[in-house]
Amino acid sequence: MQKSKIQWTDYTWNPVWGCLGGCNYCYARGIAKRFAKPIAEREATLNKRKNIFEDVARFTPTMLDHRLFAEFPKKPSRVFVNSMSDPAFWNRTIRRAVLDRIHFNESHSFQMLTKFPQILEFDYYPPNLCFGTSCENQESADMRIPALLERPAALHFVSFEPLTGHVNLKTEWTEKIKWVIIGGMSGTKATPMRMEWAESLIEECEMFNIQVFFKSWGKYVPIENLTVKERNAIMLKPPKITGEYCYNASEQVSYEHVRGFEYRNFPK
Repeated sequence: MQKSKIQWTDYTWNPVWGCLGGCNYCYARGIAKRFAKPIAEREATLNKRKNIFEDVARFTPTMLDHRLFAEFPKKPSRVFVNSMSDPAFWNRTIRRAVLDRIHFNESHSFQMLTKFPQILEFDYYPPNLCFGTSCENQESADMRIPALLERPAALHFVSFEPLTGHVNLKTEWTEKIKWVIIGGMSGTKATPMRMEWAESLIEECEMFNIQVFFKSWGKYVPIENLTVKERNAIMLKPPKITGEYCYNASEQVSYEHVRGFEYRNFPK
């Protein structure tokens, strides 16, 4: 199991590939197309499974035994369960297998995300499972967060990535939400995350003692957010400027601060 490139976790597990959600901002489907062949070949070699390539290539939820039984690190770590799937579309066999592996590796904290908490049902929730939902705006938050909080997980969190609109956290949510992740949109079809959206959400989280992890602004960075050093740097190599935003074309500079402050907090 390799270290994750996702800043808010230590390792990414992915015992399941595939999702039926059809979300607009799905990066996983593109990754699946690129790596379907080597993933399927390894699974077929280890378990002599036929037609595995078709399932992986079609992005049908498929359990990968070589990932399911991967060796976890010895040091207690944060493990993101599913960057390549959504547990709402796992069948009961897959759910039970994944939950059992989580339960019997109690020294680790497992992070699981779904965009469809309203249709997801588990037989049980291991005490080391951090259960979260992804939301983009107020409409998705109003639909998904109440359903998330009905699930008896040990810890609830919300990922606002990409954040595409203003969000108000309702008071009844703040009693159970322990962690919020915020990030802008990346990729060729990205749209800007407005400064006031991020600042308002951070302010609300601080008011209710909710830990905040601000990932990055993504493809577009508000010019008013740039530090003096960053402004001087772009003067030497001017990026594309679109209105009030700096177009972070290469995304090599992640701009992980909000007005000079970094929010890289984790739930206790």
